[in-house]
Amino acid sequence: MNLKSYLITPQITSDYIASFPLILQMFQPDFAMFRISQYDCMQCFDEVLKLAERFVSICQKSGVVCFYNLPDSLLENALQYDIFASFDGIHLKNTQASLLESFNKANPTKSKKLGFSAHNKDDVLYALHQGAHYCTLSPIFATPNKGKALGIEALYSLSYALRQCTFALGGITSQRNIDTLSSIDGLQGFASIRYFL
Repeated sequence: MNLKSYLITPQITSDYIASFPLILQMFQPDFAMFRISQYDCMQCFDEVLKLAERFVSICQKSGVVCFYNLPDSLLENALQYDIFASFDGIHLKNTQASLLESFNKANPTKSKKLGFSAHNKDDVLYALHQGAHYCTLSPIFATPNKGKALGIEALYSLSYALRQCTFALGGITSQRNIDTLSSIDGLQGFASIRYFL
């Protein structure tokens, strides 16, 4: 089975963005996430805006569907800037579940896609019921500092319909991991940071 691939950025820097076109050319992901973690928020917001603008431009030129994922401290400000309207959608953190419904109300035409970080089957069910288009489910494989791996059993526990809206995430660092995931019927794809480094 052909899995879709979803690149998640590590800490965003000017150097990373400079190498981003080559990364996209080498790995040819279907999706990419501009991710700013709580720890990256030391960057001034103006710098985040510049990096986001370059990220979107590169993704659009490469035909890659792009999402942004921001901590609460930046999310409210981001929605006021046109650059974030250029993204194909938003990916909400598990701690931002309360925003699922309000995002969908603000997006009645569904022109923007909505993703969600799930950590168990109930999270997946809840997010999709609230209008998310897809979920990442993690950690599937062992990942530093992410707790006990769910294992591929967590993916098999999802119905075929749920798997079609799910990206496996966590500990996916090699083709061997991807080959293992390819055997799971209906799985949308895999998402990773380290695989794409």
